[in-house]
Amino acid sequence: MAVPNGNTGIPDLAQAFKDLERGEQTADAMEKHLSAVERKINQLLAKAEQDEQSLKTKPVQSTDSSSSTEEKDTA
Repeated sequence: MAVPNGNTGIPDLAQAFKDLERGEQTADAMEKHLSAVERKINQLLAKAEQDEQSLKTKPVQSTDSSSSTEEKDTA
């Protein structure tokens, strides 16, 4: 199809494909970055869960010495 001014639109089409390719490269880079962030978040969550379980199973040690003094006074 001929365009009145003689422009066939091919340069515009070529530029559109270049822009599309650049957009796809940007999307790929973003996906890789997001995957790395997701892995880090999962590692942090796993560590937090592990620490929480460790705290639940660890016996509580009192740092308050007044309770042992009270027991001696009542005996």
